[in-house]
Amino acid sequence: MRSIRWGVLGFLALLLSWHVDTWHTPNPTSRALLTIALVEDRAYSIDRFRDWTEDKAFVRGHYYSDKAPLASWITAPLYATVHALQGNPRSPYPSYWALGSGAVASGILPALFFAAILWGALRVGRASLPLSVLYLVCALPCSLLGIYSGTFFGHVLSGLLLVLAWRAVVDAPSAVHAGLHTGLAALAEFPLLLFAPFLLLGC
Repeated sequence: MRSIRWGVLGFLALLLSWHVDTWHTPNPTSRALLTIALVEDRAYSIDRFRDWTEDKAFVRGHYYSDKAPLASWITAPLYATVHALQGNPRSPYPSYWALGSGAVASGILPALFFAAILWGALRVGRASLPLSVLYLVCALPCSLLGIYSGTFFGHVLSGLLLVLAWRAVVDAPSAVHAGLHTGLAALAEFPLLLFAPFLLLGC
């Protein structure tokens, strides 16, 4: 059974990695610029690449990404590794590697974590093994999880953290865990902070 689960997750990883979005569109580029600034400049300001995205804020003489920072933070170690393997060049433009690293760290890996949670829920719910495999392999990649997983957004990451917060309320009521995961979800997508009162009321 364990080998089947890992086989399904491995196949899903291939499906979700089929297309990694490295286009310079405003939202992913804004997140990537913060990652690049953290790794290459040891700074939060994105002054060097400010003209590459419309999603930015001008504060006290400097430009910053206006996106929630968690996706950029967790992408930084992966991008730093890739950047070091390339000889630590100073990027002349927003690196495609930064966008790709962000897609992996904040999209594909959280989507696979989602898949593992769904697999467990299906098996606990006594869904048949063929149905569980069919659902994950066919339905999940065609859902919004599949659509967003290959792009440097915070959507999949924040959704995963919100689900973990909900599980902290339902499975073993814990205000600490619910609050922690909700706070992290808001650091991935600011509007999700609105869920905090509802989750904490359930603890």
